[in-house]
Amino acid sequence: MVYEAHGGDIWSEVGPVLDFSANINPLGMPDAVTEAAIRGVTESTHYPDPKARELTRAFSATFGVPENTVVFGNGASELIRAITDIPQLLTCGLYQPSFSEYEEAAKQTGMILVPISPDLSNLPAGLDLVFLGNPNNPDGRVWGREEMRKAALANPKTTFVIDESFLPFCEDARSRTMVPCLSDLPNVVVLVSFTKIFAMPGLRLGALVSFD
Repeated sequence: MVYEAHGGDIWSEVGPVLDFSANINPLGMPDAVTEAAIRGVTESTHYPDPKARELTRAFSATFGVPENTVVFGNGASELIRAITDIPQLLTCGLYQPSFSEYEEAAKQTGMILVPISPDLSNLPAGLDLVFLGNPNNPDGRVWGREEMRKAALANPKTTFVIDESFLPFCEDARSRTMVPCLSDLPNVVVLVSFTKIFAMPGLRLGALVSFD
C-alpha cells in the first residue's frame, strides 16, 4: 500500500531548499542524541533487541509508567497506522485542520470520517476513534488535561488518541500531558514522538502509551 508523504521530502527538489513542510526543532539534534546514534551504528553488527529492553526501561523511568504499557514504532506515523488498522474501529472523529496523517490513515482503511468541533463536551455520539493533536498541528490549539479527561469519561466506548508530538515545545508540558491520567482512562492512548523536539526525523522513533 502506498502512503502519501506528510512533508519533509527535500529529496525531490534539486538545489538548496527551505523546508517549511515539517516542524522540526530549529536548534538541531542535541549532542547526546548524536552520540547515541553513533553508538548505535557501532553496534550494527548485531541484531537489535526485539523487545527494546533498554529503551523501554529508560522510557518507563522518565515517564513514570509501567514497562508493559509502552509500545515503540518507527515514528508516531507507524503507530497511527497500527491504530487505524484495527478492524473494529469504523468511525473516526477529526478536528480540522489537523495533522494530515490522521485523515490519510483513516481513509486507507475505509473508516467513516466525522468532523468534530474543538468543544470536546459536544462530541457526536457513536464515534469509535478520535484523534487529537495536543498541541494541534497546524493551528497550535491546546486542550486542557481536565477537558480531555472529561471527554474520555463521557464517551467510554470511544478510543481517544492524544498525539503529544509537539507537547515538549510547551513550557507547561508536564501539567498538560495525559500520561499521568492513563491508569484511570483505559480508552485513552498517548502518542509520544522524539522526531520534533530532538530534530531527528531520519531516526524513526515514536512511542504509544496505553493502560488497556
